Amino acid sequence: MYNVASTVLYLLVFLTTAVSVTWALKDYVIIATNSGQVRGEVVEKGVGQPKAYISQFLGLPYAAPPIGHLRFRPPVPHLGWNRIMDVVEHGNICPQNTTLWKQRMNPEVFKARIQHNFTSEDCLFLDIYVPRNLKKWVNPAELKLPVMVYFHGGGFQQGSSMMYGGHWLAMEGDVIIVVVNYRLGVLGFLSSEYANMGGNFGLLDQLRSLEWLKDNIGHFGGDSNQVTIFGQGAGGASVSFHVLSPRSKTLFHRSISQSGVALMPNITQYNSTLMARTLTERLNCTRNTSIEEADCLRLEVDVKVLLNISRQVAEELNDQWLPVIDGDFIIGDPLSTFHTLSYNLVPYVIGVNSHDGFPVYENKLNLKPEEEVTQKILADTIRDTVKRDYEEVVDKVSKVTEMEYSTCVQNDTQRKAALVDFLTDYTIGAPSYLAATLHRVTGAVTYFYEFSQRPSYKLTNESIPSFVQASHADENDYVFGYMKYVIQNTTAEDHELSVAMMRAWTRFAKTKSMDGWEESLLAVEPGKDPLVKSNDLDKTSPGNLQNRAKWEKLTAKNENYFVFTTDLNEHSSHKKYRHVQMAFWNNYILSMRDGVCRAPPPVIAPNPLAAELAAANTSRTVLIVFLILFIILLVVIILVLCWIRYKKKNKKDEDPKREFSKAFEPPESSDPNHRGNHVDSSPRGSDRADDSDSDDPEEGKGGKARLLAFRDCVRQKTSACFTCSNEEESDGIHSKADDEPTENHRLRSPIEVETDEETKPMTNHATDV
Repeated sequence: MYNVASTVLYLLVFLTTAVSVTWALKDYVIIATNSGQVRGEVVEKGVGQPKAYISQFLGLPYAAPPIGHLRFRPPVPHLGWNRIMDVVEHGNICPQNTTLWKQRMNPEVFKARIQHNFTSEDCLFLDIYVPRNLKKWVNPAELKLPVMVYFHGGGFQQGSSMMYGGHWLAMEGDVIIVVVNYRLGVLGFLSSEYANMGGNFGLLDQLRSLEWLKDNIGHFGGDSNQVTIFGQGAGGASVSFHVLSPRSKTLFHRSISQSGVALMPNITQYNSTLMARTLTERLNCTRNTSIEEADCLRLEVDVKVLLNISRQVAEELNDQWLPVIDGDFIIGDPLSTFHTLSYNLVPYVIGVNSHDGFPVYENKLNLKPEEEVTQKILADTIRDTVKRDYEEVVDKVSKVTEMEYSTCVQNDTQRKAALVDFLTDYTIGAPSYLAATLHRVTGAVTYFYEFSQRPSYKLTNESIPSFVQASHADENDYVFGYMKYVIQNTTAEDHELSVAMMRAWTRFAKTKSMDGWEESLLAVEPGKDPLVKSNDLDKTSPGNLQNRAKWEKLTAKNENYFVFTTDLNEHSSHKKYRHVQMAFWNNYILSMRDGVCRAPPPVIAPNPLAAELAAANTSRTVLIVFLILFIILLVVIILVLCWIRYKKKNKKDEDPKREFSKAFEPPESSDPNHRGNHVDSSPRGSDRADDSDSDDPEEGKGGKARLLAFRDCVRQKTSACFTCSNEEESDGIHSKADDEPTENHRLRSPIEVETDEETKPMTNHATDV
């Protein structure tokens, strides 16, 4: 008994010593976050000259565990911890069917990516990779490194942060890489109005991780004002949802969607209410009140039972546990939100793989390589694929689609290739290009790419037909550096393409642009040829790089996109991505959703699209409104001025009355003894004397009547009321110049003229005497 106890004691001492030595050999770094202190690990990956070090923090919690009462609820902040938390191993995998990984992955890839397969609802962790030995930095916040946050793919049903180590991407681009776990399947996307569960918990987990990083990434040397979110597949669609969501505003500043956007068909639940009701009934959680029903789903159902029943319900209803339009995070239909232009207009890179639809082809047909695809299988597959999105016009859509992809198809191989092309265009290609087009219409920086390199090494266990170049998710091992640094037996061309993509992605994270990214391709390693090759250009001349592998922005004028292959050269930049097919789906087929079949698709995609025209008209509306208001104001001013001028003219027309009244007054005389009966030497003087001294009452009455008649004439503004006397003064009195008229040249009334005519004979007779 004593010997056994001694042996156990020696073993304990040995294990303790071994652990102590191990810890002593490893290099750890402690960082203080807002939640508490964490201890990460500094590792040396043997990359670069000198050797590069990475400070990694694995399994760091960014929210409270969503268990118990927090199941089927939005994430809440972690309460924190008082001790130093070791974050040197990956956190738990969110509950899912992990057996699918081993069935599909190549054994070498599986070994490189999967460190454990522990699943738990307590899975809200993230991994941080910093390209520095932070132990040597007193204040890491001074680094201010750009940050790239990755959301993994897997159709919102599977995936984990541990599958995407960020060491090599961080070192190659000198950026901080963060990979996030989020809830999947029913736990991440159950939506029940009756049970007061809004859904989208997985997307809200991502949102919470961005909030945590905004508050804490500075402690690790990151710049919270230079955050790029990127993802593949469902992760790419997640990025797109964040771009469209007002709740994510200010949490990121650039975005990259790889083979996934929010416009993809079947990216949201078809009938979330029916899914939730069926699940509740199968789990025997139907209760009298919504509170009791929610408590049953949260507290009384084991997670394994929940996962099994939820898979059965999804298969029976031909649906999936996916995001829903909740009016909160996803505020409306994604296509409508793109058209409103009221979302996060950050620089955006969107891309596709040349044969993204191949996995869908495998799942739908489940054919052996030697089995034939007949014309009927092609037609039935097309109809089955489009019927959900185009239920009311499925006959028209399926018929024209079959014609579009069957033209010139003559054998089995061509039919298989046509079917994969259809599935690629419909599920990912056309939605991605439409999202890119709508985004660049806003004026935001937009890039588009196609990855079409067939990997030299099999990444999955599936048999890949010869006509397939790049299947879904093939680009990921290039972006994360696995092709160069992890997977064995790959070619030098694969290594170079991997480095090129890492440098492109990280350059965008640093500068918001791909301008000049080809300069980083001059050399992969010292002594080696540049990545970009051209027979007619000097390989070592940076000046000639402007003609090589230039990745230009997507614009209405040029519609550029970049093609990633191992042969990167000046011909890698192309125009009008699959323009015939894009016009077919994004113009012709979309126009049939309202049940009206419009004009057939053009051979070349219309430019600009209807959405672009609508956006352009919207952008000009403000200018037009201001122009109309200015014209109205100008017209009002002109009318006011005309009215004022009119009033002044009327007033001026009334002034001659006063002048004419003065005309009837006798001229002033300098003689103080002058009287009205004075006989003037001029005839007009005699007339005035006779008129003024007349004692004849009848004559007085006649003069008054003529005066009244003249006033009436003046009121009517008749020109005949006035005559001009041209007579000159007699007795040596001369008239003044024309520009200085005398009293004798004033305007005379008809009364005076008539009086003169009557008195002329008497005047002449008196003169004769």
